[in-house]
Amino acid sequence: MKHYVFWDFVETLSEEEKSEAAFKIKNELEQLKDKIPGIVSISVEINDQNTSTRDLALLSSFDSKEALDAYQVHPEHNKVAGFIKSVTCNRVCFDF
Repeated sequence: MKHYVFWDFVETLSEEEKSEAAFKIKNELEQLKDKIPGIVSISVEINDQNTSTRDLALLSSFDSKEALDAYQVHPEHNKVAGFIKSVTCNRVCFDF
């Protein structure tokens, strides 16, 4: 099961704040692989190309739909998600 999520940063953040937030999100989401069962792979890509239409991309895969569902409600994921929601907007998600 694949889980791809894309975000923009809120416009109120400075470029420095966006950079700090991007690296915090990358670090914290990628660490979830060692904390939540069922994650096969997880990576966060930070946009550095002017051809992209989003600032961040989460590319992850899971053992099964059930593993993805468990990840969505896991307390460790929820901690990271709270921060992400505070600094991003225009979320797009694609699961397949």
